[in-house]
Amino acid sequence: MEIVEAFSIRERGVMQGLMDFREWLEAVVDPVEQKRLSRLSHVDVASLSLMERFSVKHRNARLRWAVKRTFPEKDVIKV
Repeated sequence: MEIVEAFSIRERGVMQGLMDFREWLEAVVDPVEQKRLSRLSHVDVASLSLMERFSVKHRNARLRWAVKRTFPEKDVIKV
């Protein structure tokens, strides 16, 4: 559900939202930005957008997540 909300899948469509998620996963992690995000207080995090909060919450997990280059599969989306 977090991915659906953070990547605006309801508004932008399933395919585009999941493609944005894949791009986020594959993006180069900026160490300076990672350090800044790790220092944010709970109040600061609460003021961020859904996407930014998702990024903060999952900043370490994203390094372990992997998707195929063909993600999202168009045939799966149709179902």
